[in-house]
Amino acid sequence: MQTIKGRPHYLTSIQIPADLVKFSTIPQNPQLVYLHGSIDHYTDQNLVEEVQKLDPQLVDRLLPLLQDHPLIVVGYRGAEASVMQHLLLQHATATNNFCHGVFWCTVKSETRQSLPTLVDDFAKTIGSNFTQVEIDGFDELFSRDLWKLHENAESFRETARSAVGSGQTQSFETEMLTPQQTEKLEWSTVTARISRYCETLRIRFPVHPERVWLTEQLHNLNLAAFDNEHRTCITKAGYLLFGKHPQDIVHPGKIKLTVRGTAKWLARVGNDVRDEIASGGETEESVERLIEGNLWSQYDQVNDILSAFNRPFRLKGEFSENVMPYPPLSLKEIVVNALVHRDYGRDELVEIDVEPTRIRITNPGGLVEEVRRSVENESIEEEIKRGARGIKGYRNPVLADLFYGGGVMDKRGSGLADVYKAIRENGGEIRFGANDDNSSFIVEIFCRPEAVDEITGTASPLVLTSSRYASNILEVTETPAELFHATSTCKNISQIWAELPDQNLPPFLFLGDKIYSFYELDSRHNPLRHVIDKGTMEEISFEEFVSLEDGDRRLIWLLNLTLERHFYELGLITDKKRKRAYFPRSEDGSVTMNYQARLKRATRTVVKPRVSSRTGVVTYWEHQSVSYRFEWLGDIIGLLIEPGYVFTSDGKKKLLAPERVNRLSTKRASRDYNNAVHNDLTFWSRTISGGENAYFDLNPGNFGERRIESQGRISTRKNGGLEEFMRSASITLSSRLPTVTTTDAALPADIEDFGEVSEQDMQELDSELIELAESQEEGASDVYQD
Repeated sequence: MQTIKGRPHYLTSIQIPADLVKFSTIPQNPQLVYLHGSIDHYTDQNLVEEVQKLDPQLVDRLLPLLQDHPLIVVGYRGAEASVMQHLLLQHATATNNFCHGVFWCTVKSETRQSLPTLVDDFAKTIGSNFTQVEIDGFDELFSRDLWKLHENAESFRETARSAVGSGQTQSFETEMLTPQQTEKLEWSTVTARISRYCETLRIRFPVHPERVWLTEQLHNLNLAAFDNEHRTCITKAGYLLFGKHPQDIVHPGKIKLTVRGTAKWLARVGNDVRDEIASGGETEESVERLIEGNLWSQYDQVNDILSAFNRPFRLKGEFSENVMPYPPLSLKEIVVNALVHRDYGRDELVEIDVEPTRIRITNPGGLVEEVRRSVENESIEEEIKRGARGIKGYRNPVLADLFYGGGVMDKRGSGLADVYKAIRENGGEIRFGANDDNSSFIVEIFCRPEAVDEITGTASPLVLTSSRYASNILEVTETPAELFHATSTCKNISQIWAELPDQNLPPFLFLGDKIYSFYELDSRHNPLRHVIDKGTMEEISFEEFVSLEDGDRRLIWLLNLTLERHFYELGLITDKKRKRAYFPRSEDGSVTMNYQARLKRATRTVVKPRVSSRTGVVTYWEHQSVSYRFEWLGDIIGLLIEPGYVFTSDGKKKLLAPERVNRLSTKRASRDYNNAVHNDLTFWSRTISGGENAYFDLNPGNFGERRIESQGRISTRKNGGLEEFMRSASITLSSRLPTVTTTDAALPADIEDFGEVSEQDMQELDSELIELAESQEEGASDVYQD
């Protein structure tokens, strides 16, 4: 029973008489019927006089099932008169002595004589239709014996899985999409979340799940179903959870987040917002963000933003204490509730409004019928304030199953009752409930009053703070299953380039006399086919290649080559020797980029001229850059990125004297701290990923076509036919920086903003660079080589 409560899957729960309207003799989903009432509704029956008879309405509903189906009894002794006499014995004639059979399961140590008298009387009444079945135990029966039957019964398997695709009524969640949409899933997310789900619920799962196993789990969890041609089709619930961009199908499945407050207060989320807001002072401003992507991505994005506005305090008084405006777990709970319980069939968006004193979430879809019946004529807020617990109902049980069963929340099953308690204990207030026509559900949380004082400067920022850290790693989530190698007809790599001049070649390694690549070498789309002995081409699995001598290092080498081609396609100049990339100047000079910062669209200048105050001419160019390298991090591979600066004399490839510039570049980067560095990492992760919210593929460009130099970028003539060839070798990375929130010792409040650079510091650095540029007209080097 505890397991069922922990997994709110597609299960029809009938706890009180009012729930009988949901009862069906041909149910699409399992039905859980409470014969003796519900403790959650204070209707449970435990006294001897209460278990003599069942509710007559309930018996009337159950009789058709008993007439037309076999009855299997597991884990029940059979001592209550209400079940054995009122339900079974008294209706033996009406059911033709249970002609489809009664199978009474007992553990092997039990004999017929040890059964309660009521069971023996029942067995004698229906005669040969009663069968005693020996089992090793309840768990063994379901997890071992019945599961084997399930695995071996293909027809049963197909019937169960295709119930969604039958003529029965479907919910919004279980509506099937086309088979083609299944290919648009983020399979790395599927792997991570399904594995976590199985781990949380103690379900065995393979160490390296394969696509076949994952697809089977999607079916089991109602995230996929078979169509009439036995093709796997993702359901809308599955696409909301794992689609690359589910808003293409479920258009309203996104969040509108608005933050309102003074410019000073808004700037706490980062310098990117500070640069965009108009005043920079006490004037009221607002910033709006439309949050898209799958539900896991939306959950992370919203929590990232809310955490920036939930900074802790040291509340001064006779006894100082450390406090936060809102309990962090309560914020997570209401965000999960908004994603899980909203009505995805409505056109409205989830709206989150953040102000200095409150957070308000408006969710499309009011209370579900089960909850409305539980609270009757009272509001859900009043019921919870009076101490009621266990008021539960699921509009989207499939989504709820994955979120709660997958361990997203620190405390599964904690609902509004726990949120209400935590916020009141923290000194805040909360209001919640459906609007008048029950078309939406609104939660409004008010922060503890001292948090408002912090904005005006009358409360002290906490010295022991909760800090949100962002790693500078983008994880590689998917790699090609195999590599290809063949003997080359060329003696060295220089000869290969000479044989294929002005061609876009796939990333490859030349080792000994062989060429290795992620791309099929003898394909008509691969120009390397002209420099190999086609009869020698072989495949080698990814794992086998890594296990070769020096294979792990060579794999990193090949990944770096692929990334450099990806930078090439983005229009970046790559300094391969120093493993860093940067934007070149434009024809007009400075280069400004627009991108999605943590809260809103932001603008930053990535290339700018530095003008000598003495001569009035440009002496050098400052480029924001990113250092890069792939590394093995245990069993996974990560792309490590580090923001920095490059200084050139021409705005492109002529570096100022490298041995001196490296020191000055480090000195310039050392002026950036905390939020500035986080914003730089956000900018580069957005740039490298092409603005994708969750995952992206490295794009090494099209192959075999002449390159055309145009305004500092490389473009290619498209001729088609490459999509499948390219997709087979795709390398997928996460576009989101891993983040974690910890409570730790921070710098004292009076030096919290040590990341601000003084004008004197910048002038001294600028003078050094100008002096270097003016004194060295020749100390430059070309960094890009074909």
